[in-house]
Amino acid sequence: MKTNHDLPCNDEAETKSPAIELLDLEQVAQRYKVTIRSVQNWVKINPAFPQPLRFSRRIVRWRLADLEAFEAGKQ
Repeated sequence: MKTNHDLPCNDEAETKSPAIELLDLEQVAQRYKVTIRSVQNWVKINPAFPQPLRFSRRIVRWRLADLEAFEAGKQ
């Protein structure tokens, strides 16, 4: 049986691929100081607003990098 100690360690590869930060619907609403419904409407009617990643019908997440790019493009 292999344990985590038996797996090869590749610290260099881990530092090259940064973690992707994901925000849920409530966090996106808080970020823009709007209601959850407003964010849902933006997704439907504003093609420039980043589309969420859909993991299931009820689980959606936005990449923080996508939101930051959207914000930078608006200015």
